[in-house]
Amino acid sequence: MESDEGYIYKSPSVVWLQKDLLLYGSGTVLYVFDYKLIDDDLVVVGFDNKIFTVYDSFFKVLLTGKFNKKISFIALFKGNAIICDFFGDVSILKLSLDSTKSSKNRDSDTQLNQEKTIEASESATRDKLTSGSGDVIIPFSHYSTITSSLIYNDLLFTGNKDGKIFVNSLSNLHEIKDIYLSHKICLDTREDLDLLLSLSIDDSIRFWDIKTGLEVHKITIENTKCLSYFLKSSGNLIILLCLDEILVIKFSFSKLELLGFQMYKLSFTAQMCSFIGDTLYLIDNYSSLYKVDNISKVCTDNKVKDNKIVIPDDSAILDNVVCIYKGDNKCNKINIKKNVNV
Repeated sequence: MESDEGYIYKSPSVVWLQKDLLLYGSGTVLYVFDYKLIDDDLVVVGFDNKIFTVYDSFFKVLLTGKFNKKISFIALFKGNAIICDFFGDVSILKLSLDSTKSSKNRDSDTQLNQEKTIEASESATRDKLTSGSGDVIIPFSHYSTITSSLIYNDLLFTGNKDGKIFVNSLSNLHEIKDIYLSHKICLDTREDLDLLLSLSIDDSIRFWDIKTGLEVHKITIENTKCLSYFLKSSGNLIILLCLDEILVIKFSFSKLELLGFQMYKLSFTAQMCSFIGDTLYLIDNYSSLYKVDNISKVCTDNKVKDNKIVIPDDSAILDNVVCIYKGDNKCNKINIKKNVNV
């Protein structure tokens, strides 16, 4: 799907983690892989050039807008856009989407003619700014940069550089439900088990019970050779990206038991990853897309003791990595995007 003139997807730009859908943007093209959508679902993506776009379930543009700050996270909730930025603010932008939602019988020309643009004023105040479709309200702010955000049911999780994870109610973002400590940079959830995973300041992976707010488990990682910055789990696997290495952890979520691990060397610098079934997708810093089939069968035989992982000096080679798209957009900094469908 070719983007409108002037819209460039930064690398890496889009990885969609819900409903077996992976969206991947490179240059002016948005690629769609193995997707399943329910009628009238909306897709929203945001970029650090302040632009955001809302698509319908047929990937037609409903609305494009420009926020007044760089977007680190954006999601839709009850007709509003929930936006986290690099300055620590959590904002609510009121959108008018009801009149622009497409139906199965609507032709593409009519749909494209209904695209609307929102221009948010650069000179707006911190508390409120006016745009073409409504007001932006900032009901909650961090005192430092937001490093990771995600939505779970009616909750918004935002982690910051001060080491705190704030749990806010989406229905009332003023309301702080809980605060988890020792956060570092990335988050993930296991919705089937009501667990939140956090990569922590001491390079451990902490498991939080979302219902009780208690820390229920911790995996200690020693001898880390580089900064780990992306965490993802699926099935009985936890994936931790470490630049040109990938740590594959086998873990029993039902028993909260560490079963094994293996550190693998990659031929590229991985920026982010996503699971679709038993296939792991990876994006590098040139916006190239890779896949690893049968990831659950990857060897994780290194012995563990007392829920502790000691990284060996030598890494194994992950030999079933296949490049399925070669990108040419070099990204000089890590720039993780989180995009959520409602």
